[in-house]
Amino acid sequence: MTISDEKNPDQKFIRATEILTGAKPGTKLPEELVGIIKIAVGDDNADFLEAFAEKTSFTMEQLKESLKNKGIELTEDEILAKVDFLAKNGVMMDQPTTQGVTIYRTLGIARIFDYIFMRDVDADDDKIKSLAKLQHDWMQKRRERVQNKYDGYASTIDKVRPIDRTILSSYENQSTGDDIE
Repeated sequence: MTISDEKNPDQKFIRATEILTGAKPGTKLPEELVGIIKIAVGDDNADFLEAFAEKTSFTMEQLKESLKNKGIELTEDEILAKVDFLAKNGVMMDQPTTQGVTIYRTLGIARIFDYIFMRDVDADDDKIKSLAKLQHDWMQKRRERVQNKYDGYASTIDKVRPIDRTILSSYENQSTGDDIE
């Protein structure tokens, strides 16, 4: 199954953006945001995100079932390859629970920039340049829109999906080899 539409080849990226932002289908989305998702998700992974349309996190078995219900048959290795690509781009994460079960979940769109720009990137890479320009343009438009319609935004703040912060803690002192002064 693919979400692509002959009339609009970006339809699958629009749908992926709806899923990642929690927007209702048909919501007008900024073209910059769709462009960002297009780069971060990639052509081969957009349809995969359809599994997360109703729920943002799954175990592997649940994820396989959700994909199957969407008409997408993938092996566990194929799923893990997609998860790896999407995790490196800040679109989703795979994290084990305290019981050792790995949970696969989508992240908010703000994480894309953290994950992509934290790694060593080639500033001359056309995709990186395009991503930076799209992000700059999108943030500029958001800034202007918020300033122009501040009262309307103030009432929606509580409805925004929280940005996930994963904090790894240590219950033991870690030796650095340095003497404490």
